[in-house]
Amino acid sequence: MPADGLYLGDQAFFEQGRLRQWHQRQDGHRRYYLTRLPMGTALYTRSGHRLVLRGLVPQQEGACVELGVLLGQRARVPTRLIMQRVPEEVAEQRRQRLRAEARDHGREPSEEALYLAGWLIVVTNVPRRLLSLAETLVVLTVRWQIELLFRLWKEDGQIDAWRSSKGWRILCELYAKLAAMVIQHWLIEVGCWHDAQRSLVKAAQVVRREAGQLMVAIREGRMEHVVRQIIRCMRSGCRIEKRRQFPSTVQRLEGAPMLGGKRTPRPKNSRRRDQCRRWPAGKGWATSKPSGKATTRLSSLT
Repeated sequence: MPADGLYLGDQAFFEQGRLRQWHQRQDGHRRYYLTRLPMGTALYTRSGHRLVLRGLVPQQEGACVELGVLLGQRARVPTRLIMQRVPEEVAEQRRQRLRAEARDHGREPSEEALYLAGWLIVVTNVPRRLLSLAETLVVLTVRWQIELLFRLWKEDGQIDAWRSSKGWRILCELYAKLAAMVIQHWLIEVGCWHDAQRSLVKAAQVVRREAGQLMVAIREGRMEHVVRQIIRCMRSGCRIEKRRQFPSTVQRLEGAPMLGGKRTPRPKNSRRRDQCRRWPAGKGWATSKPSGKATTRLSSLT
């Protein structure tokens, strides 16, 4: 962890000793964390009394409660405890997932786990002067971008799918697709990774669309020219569209509420914007008018 850095972790990586180490100042700096609270973690007041979450959680939907507590029976890490009541449909989805996971392991979920599924419960050591209550809930959603990156590799790159039943062919196809994803990710990082307003999905479309151009450039020795064109295309387009009902992560980081206004019903005969154009990733590209046939995929690079 870098000095003054923020760790956004999942419950599977929760470790009290590491949180305690990060909370202690080193060379005048502190490491910060923001993570969900695992079930069964002991919480105490500064006077040593153990807290019961059932008596602390807010009951009104959308309401938040913040407390200063000590985390862990032995570690006693000073932390901010933040609890927010989630909508009932979200809570029910969580309970169904808990029941399914418990069923897979041959057991039943605890009553406490089913009850607390109705709240978002997180802990952090970031002071309020650096991260307010509302900002904390927004920053927590940024971790989902990691899952979206893996989703981009799996759904668009098809790294978890193969066409053969022979082991060596499967392994060869897997490595080929992983190599293609490395090339794709490198081009995205150079082209638009630094700009939060750019869509990784649309940038990946640009790379896959011009995979054939890259192959020709390798043979003809003009790779730098083609790469510069791809980067220029990413920077001229690939923008994340604004959403009112469910704002994107960058919109929330800029101050948009977690949920926007009511969605206006769309006429039956209307077409969505992304259905009106085949390549929403960029404009002004020399090969941006595909023929209607199957387009070249990035996997052809290998």
